[in-house]
Parts: sequence; structure tokens; C-alpha cells
Amino acid sequence: MTIGKLLKEYRVSKNLSQPELSEKANIEQSYLSKIENDKSLPSDEIFEAILLAMDIPLAEFVSKEEYLASPNSYNQLPILKQHFEQQKKQTQVSQRNFLYLCTLFIALGVASFYSGWRATLFSDQIYIYESNGLVLKNEPIDIFNRNIADLVDRSEPGHEQKLRKLRFSLAPRNTNEYQNHSSYMGEDYVQNLPDGRRLFRLDKTKYVPNVANGMLQFFGVLLICLGAIGFIVERKVYP
Repeated sequence: MTIGKLLKEYRVSKNLSQPELSEKANIEQSYLSKIENDKSLPSDEIFEAILLAMDIPLAEFVSKEEYLASPNSYNQLPILKQHFEQQKKQTQVSQRNFLYLCTLFIALGVASFYSGWRATLFSDQIYIYESNGLVLKNEPIDIFNRNIADLVDRSEPGHEQKLRKLRFSLAPRNTNEYQNHSSYMGEDYVQNLPDGRRLFRLDKTKYVPNVANGMLQFFGVLLICLGAIGFIVERKVYP
């Protein structure tokens, strides 16, 4: 459809006669007639005045589909050509940002899934440390891991009595205690307590699936799917 015929259609839909519209747009009726019959092409200023008189926004004058069907007809008016070129640029920017977002979703999804699968953020290993007893401040920290007989000098008189006394004092404190850690604490570490110290040594490690890693993998797959769906939808949204 031509510009003139489209203007005439709008005028008729607004129940305006040519004299009424020409008066509102402040142009000659004969000139308006020539425009509607495609015998004359209005300037941008007169075109805007006619649209304003009919209370029709420029963006609503012609649809994108109608423009694409006959771009040469509408490109005769610089204001219409500029409008659709600007609209095209905005669409391209929107399309590019949409693709960037889809790419970001996929990248974050891969990173999230990999982190959960490899347990890089949340460990699936549990480190179990064992302590054999409570050590007093004046005793060697590894007293419960050594041969008690070696702690008493056999050359001293009464060493047997001292050995029995030492064993008697250690017995109540020779109680095993275990601590679990999600991170590696070293081969051993010392825990200070109000009444002494405990030497914890690595006993064993075991694998315990971490719920957080499962969630990371789930969200990773979700983000990857959303990104992939976005690339498919993009072809329909931005043909």
C-alpha cells in the first residue's frame, strides 16, 4: 500500500472529510487530495502535521510487516526511512544482547556443572582425625603414641614404680576421640583445651556426596538448557 492510500484509510477510519483534515493539518484541501491520490509526496513536516491532526503516532502509521513488504514505497519519506532504520538498529542491539545473555547462561552453566562434578567448591571428601587421649601441658604431645616404658629412665632407682604411676595417671585420659573435617588439616594438628591438649592424627578419608555439588550440577544443566533454548527461540523472535 502507498503512503497516500494509507493516509486516506486513516482519515476515513477517523470519520474526517478532506476539508476537515486539511483544516486541522493547516494545508490546502487540493494538496491533501493530491497526496491521497499519490500525485504528490508530502514533506516530512506536512506528513507529521497530517498524522498529528489525526492523532496517529509515527510508530503506528505503518507496521513493520507492511513496511518490509514494500520498503521502496515508504522510503520515499525520509522520516519513515529513518524511523525504520532506527528500529532496525534497536532490534539488532536487542538481538545481540539476547545472544550474549544466552551465551552467558551456557558459560555459567558449564562452570557450575563442572564445579559440582569435580567438587572444586564443596569437597566430597571427609577427613577423619583420631586422638588417643588428653595430654597435660607438661607432657609430650605424642605421649599416647609412644611406648610408655621409653618415658621412664630405667637407670633411675624405682623406675618400675614410676612406670606404674605413669600408666595409672594416663589410663583415665587414654580415651579415643574423633573429629571429621571437610578440608584437609594436615597429617596431624593439636587442639588446645582448658585442661590440656589433644593430638589429632589423620586416620582415614571417606567419600560422602555433598548436596551442594548436586545442586551445582542441577543448576548448571538448567542454565545450559536455558541458553540452548534461547538460541532456538532467537530465530523466531528475531527472524
